[in-house]
Amino acid sequence: MRTKSQHISIMLLFRINFVLAIIATIHCVQGFHHTQKCPPTPAGDFTLHNYQLYPENAVWDPEHCLVYFSALFNGSISPLSPTTHRGTPSQFHPPLTFHHLTLTDGHHASGLHYTPATNLLTVVINSPKPFLTAGADVGGDNFLVQYDIKHGGEVWRVNLTETTLGRWGGFVDVGVVDTTTTTTTTRRAAYVVSSYPAGILRVRGGKGGKREVAVWYGPRGETTVEGYTGCAVVGDVMLVAGMGAVWRFDLSKERGEPVRLVGVEGGTNRVKLPEAYGGRVALVSQGLVGVTVLRSRDGSWRSAEELGTIRSGFPRELERIVPSTVQVGPRRQYMVGQYFPGEIVPGTMAGNRSDFPMFDITEEIEGLLT
Repeated sequence: MRTKSQHISIMLLFRINFVLAIIATIHCVQGFHHTQKCPPTPAGDFTLHNYQLYPENAVWDPEHCLVYFSALFNGSISPLSPTTHRGTPSQFHPPLTFHHLTLTDGHHASGLHYTPATNLLTVVINSPKPFLTAGADVGGDNFLVQYDIKHGGEVWRVNLTETTLGRWGGFVDVGVVDTTTTTTTTRRAAYVVSSYPAGILRVRGGKGGKREVAVWYGPRGETTVEGYTGCAVVGDVMLVAGMGAVWRFDLSKERGEPVRLVGVEGGTNRVKLPEAYGGRVALVSQGLVGVTVLRSRDGSWRSAEELGTIRSGFPRELERIVPSTVQVGPRRQYMVGQYFPGEIVPGTMAGNRSDFPMFDITEEIEGLLT
């Protein structure tokens, strides 16, 4: 039998838990799901110091508290441990390299997707020809590579050009779905989007461990008409940027069917769904403009609110662009600054630049969300 003091303690504990539950619910409704495993990143802009990095894309790894940057011209991935103290520089680790693909003039690193549940990094290594010729030449091999972050080394790679037969290309980004569809079945697949023209390949496991690559959508139009520029996945939904809009695809379907969500003026690059906002906020990079912020209040992305555009003074045509955004740490969001390579350093694949800016846009985003 409980005493009066025990009864009061139980009631007090119940009320505390109830208040905490309300606070958690409020945070959930606002769309903030801060990762507590990694320490916070100091507010403010900072500079990446890495020779010939030329970052085309970036993803946040909340399991190891790292940011992975695709070093475009070197065909490699550079992991970064972000600083947790202002004035202390962030530290790069040795790059992740790919045999016969890294540091070759026929391959660039672009699309990235990190899956925390499996510690796997999925990387697009593409032929630069479509991008250098605006789709007039779509030749060259394109690869999708999966890399094991925990144990190190490739898990598999597949040549996408064996499926397209070189008739289309410009593979630029990848989204990965890894969901349990029943109590006994887990569905895993990667979706690779192309720019010349718009198209999507699906890559999943086949018999004997061999990858099965199939055309899931498209290709649509002539190769000289730019198509998709980036993608992001939440659950069974993939958002795809390109052709002046953001599109929604249902990944549970056997074939892709685009649904136009919202128009985006000024061109697009990558689209991201930062972890900090629980898949309810999308950041659409616009190379020569900045970043447009979209929101789906229920996270279904059956419709989208265009909240506004965070304009940047950094881009300059044929000199520098904003190719992507990335979450760094549990909360902060950054625009990635990319420079055109200029004159190539003899004996290498890229220019001689070592410094690349990162612009903190966290407060601007959260101002648009209020």
